[in-house]
Amino acid sequence: MVRRHLVSRSRGYRHRVVVNGFAAVLSGTVVLIFAVAKFTEGAWVVVVLFPIMTATLIRFHHVYSAEEGELVANVQNVAVAPILPRHAVLVFVERFDLAAARALQYARSLSAEEPRVIHFVLDTAAARELEQLWVRLGLSSVSLELIECPDRRLGRAALELVVETAADGETEVTVLLPRRVYNGSARWLMHDRTSERIAGLVSEIPNASATIIPFYLGTRRRAIEFPPAPAEVVGRRGLDANQTLVFSDELQRLLSTTAPAGTTPIGQVAVRTRSQVAGRVHSVRVQPGMGRSSLEVTLVDDTGRILLIFQGRRLLPGVEPGARLAVEGMVGLRGRRPTMTNPAYTLLPPPDR
Repeated sequence: MVRRHLVSRSRGYRHRVVVNGFAAVLSGTVVLIFAVAKFTEGAWVVVVLFPIMTATLIRFHHVYSAEEGELVANVQNVAVAPILPRHAVLVFVERFDLAAARALQYARSLSAEEPRVIHFVLDTAAARELEQLWVRLGLSSVSLELIECPDRRLGRAALELVVETAADGETEVTVLLPRRVYNGSARWLMHDRTSERIAGLVSEIPNASATIIPFYLGTRRRAIEFPPAPAEVVGRRGLDANQTLVFSDELQRLLSTTAPAGTTPIGQVAVRTRSQVAGRVHSVRVQPGMGRSSLEVTLVDDTGRILLIFQGRRLLPGVEPGARLAVEGMVGLRGRRPTMTNPAYTLLPPPDR
C-alpha cells in the first residue's frame, strides 16, 4: 500500500503513507518475533512457505498482466477486419461414429460450402475400412478425404493441410475436432489429448480456428434424437485453390520417386495435351453422391500436383494414400488446377528405401 500511494500521489497520500508504513513495520516486527520464538515449534513452515508463495503469486500476477496486454492489443482492428469471401470447414475424423457424425452435422451449419471430412492415414487397414463404410453409407454429397501421413506426425500433417487451404489469403478455415468424453473419475486417463494439441497448433495459423466438439458417453449422457438426413443436400462447390504444398525435408524424401521412362514431371504438364505422369498418391477423396459417383485422387511428385477424377467409380483397388501411380490422359483445368479425367493408370512398386 505504501508503494501504491507513492506511485498514485493522490490527495492526502502522505498521511496514508505514514499510516500504512507504521502498520507494515508493526506487522513485520510481530511476525519476526513469532518466527524466532516459535521456530522449532512449527513456525519454520511459515518462514519457508511464505517466500515461496509470495514469489509464486507475483509470478501469476505477471503472467495475467502479460495475457491481458496481449488480449487487448489491436483488438479494434481485429474486430472490424473484413470478412474473407470463402469459409472452408474441415472435420478431422479418426473413425466414423456418433461423435464424428455430430461434428459433421455442426460443420454443415457453418458454411454454404460442403465440409471436408479428413482422415489422416496412420493405419492402412483402418483407412480402407473407413473408406468402405463411407461408400456403404452413401452420405450424399459429403465426401471423405484420405490423406497420407507417412511420418505419423498428425500435428505436422494437420498444419500442412490448414496452411494449404488458407494460403490464398481469401479463405477462413475452421477445423472441427470430434472428441469422445467419458464420465467417471477415469476420464482423464482415457484421453491422449491429441485434439487439444492439434487445436493449439492450428490456432497459430492466421485466419484459422480450431473447435473441439465433445460427445459425452456413459449412462449419464442424455439421449439425443437426431433428425433423419435430408434426401438432398446443397451441392458441393469445386475447390479452386492451386497452392503448392511446401513439404518438410523428411516428407520430400518420402515423396521423392524415380519417374518411369517416358513420363513428364507433373509441374511441367501442359493443358489440353495428352501426358503421362507418375507420382505418389497424397490424398483420396471419396464422393459417393446420390447419383453418379466419382473418385478424386491427388497425385504429387517433387515438381507439383495433379487432380485425377475417376467418374462413375467409388473405389479403385490399390489406389490409396502412399501408393505410387503412373497415369496417362488429357490434361485439363479445374479452376487453376491441372486435372485428368478418367486417365489410364498403372500401379507402380514402392521405391527402394
